[in-house]
Amino acid sequence: MAPASRFRGRKAAVPALAALAASVLFTWPLLPRAAAHLAGPPGDNQIFYWNLWWFREALFHRGQSPFHSSLIFHPEGASLAYHTTTLLNTVPGACLGLVLPLPLVFNFLVLANFALPALMTYGLARHILRRARGGTGPADAWVAGFAALAYAFAPFHVAHLGHLNILSLWPVPLAAWLALRAHEHPSTARCVAAGAALGLCALADAYHLITTLVLVPLVWFMFGARDSSAAAPASARGAKAPEGRASPSSNEQASGVESDPEASRWLAARGLAAGVAAFAVLILPLVVPALQYGSRGLEDVRAGGANEYVADVLSYVLPSPFHPL
Repeated sequence: MAPASRFRGRKAAVPALAALAASVLFTWPLLPRAAAHLAGPPGDNQIFYWNLWWFREALFHRGQSPFHSSLIFHPEGASLAYHTTTLLNTVPGACLGLVLPLPLVFNFLVLANFALPALMTYGLARHILRRARGGTGPADAWVAGFAALAYAFAPFHVAHLGHLNILSLWPVPLAAWLALRAHEHPSTARCVAAGAALGLCALADAYHLITTLVLVPLVWFMFGARDSSAAAPASARGAKAPEGRASPSSNEQASGVESDPEASRWLAARGLAAGVAAFAVLILPLVVPALQYGSRGLEDVRAGGANEYVADVLSYVLPSPFHPL
């Protein structure tokens, strides 16, 4: 391995180890009790633990779809198409459950969902700081580290210790980071990566998908406006364009893309289509069971939360079970 590669590896290992150490510290004493206890107070954490057990049971022992269980409302069973499956955690956890005890797997996922948000936020913050300053500053690592700690260990996040869906914050900064890179230097590969990260947000929970759909356009707008305001003075002075954004003499212009609006539009359309395709492929495990369940007709759809004094979407359009008709 080249010395430069070893140096980059060590630089990447430091924030990763710091994120892991902070995760252990903020969740202590979870680590020494990981094999026998579940993180979080008794309640919803047991639902997510059941998710791990059922997906392992359905996929590897029964050989059936995990989106329907005959163990609930037996003997008819119940669909899990609209259940909080948080596939980003449940599928890897079910696989790990083949070789590890499920309590250990559950607690490992909890720790990972603290370390990964910190690491992704650190990378996003370093990228933004480097781009805003046109280079790397001496305090960038500390500023990015503070951002990582503030995001990953916010009181709201720690309070949801047993909710694997809400804990899975890490795809949000990852999607923003990859979308920013795709905006700076558009390419099919970068757009696919950004679309895949958006799909991971959906697999974590719909909350995170909605958050990212708000965050990513905001990031694009902020840096797009900054680039536009900096482009005119830079071109007038013959100065170098801000780092992270291709300059007029960059590879894009050399390839003729910058000077050809038609080619530029085609590149953007191709990248957008590739990103949407990557997103669509990743959310298929969510969409297909929902469509299959919905295709059975309204008579097979429960009344949502109308009889539980909650207001979900179905409750607005389906009659209450207490309706006289």
